[in-house]
Amino acid sequence: MKIVSRRGIAASIIVIAFGLAFLATADVSIRQGVNGECRAIRMPLAVKWTEFLARHYEYGRIAREVTRGCLTDQEKVLAILKWTHANVRKVPPDFPVVDDHILNIIIRGYGTSDQSADVFTLLCAYAGIDAFWTTKRNDAKTRKHPLSFVKLKGTWYVFDSYLGLYFMTRQGRLATVEDIAKDPALVAEQSSHAVIDGTNYTEFFRGIDRVEEPSSPRPRRQMPGPRMVYEIRKVLGLEKSDPNSSNDSMEK
Repeated sequence: MKIVSRRGIAASIIVIAFGLAFLATADVSIRQGVNGECRAIRMPLAVKWTEFLARHYEYGRIAREVTRGCLTDQEKVLAILKWTHANVRKVPPDFPVVDDHILNIIIRGYGTSDQSADVFTLLCAYAGIDAFWTTKRNDAKTRKHPLSFVKLKGTWYVFDSYLGLYFMTRQGRLATVEDIAKDPALVAEQSSHAVIDGTNYTEFFRGIDRVEEPSSPRPRRQMPGPRMVYEIRKVLGLEKSDPNSSNDSMEK
């Protein structure tokens, strides 16, 4: 019986090994957008997940490097905001707008407003701080702009990494979303009356205190564990598509 049992175990291991090998070589794809034109890039599943894990490592390394010396979560967030604004610059004239992995945005050193928000919230998440971004629209619903939300000590705060902005109360502390909702003039006074595509910047802050955190925040989906949970929930129909993700497959 022992011999048969050992042979059975060995056979099972071989079958599993062949199954994993077959799965690893399965043909999959990622997509990359350049100036609105999308193309598929084919690769084996093993390569795709190897690259995913490599990006996961790099995100953690960059977050640790950017926040080195910070003693509090607020210091970490402000350090990440400053770094993102300095290192993800606006797309230069005549440069292509490329839509792909967040790490590539960091490497290129430039990006759109939503890509800047992607980098900022991702690094916050890898620093152990809950964060996400969402698109806000102007009053006429003709323009949109991303704002990032970060939770510090159970309270949500708003940041704009593209413009490098955060807001303070009149008492000199970091303003929460509730503070801004109660005193909208804080935005106008501390944003130098910025204009986004012809829209007064303050319009993007209407109803700011009604923003809800996604069930699976996009930054956490770059981490192996949360990503696996997200994919399982998608298969089971428990996960809604992310309105701020133009191409979910680029995260994989």
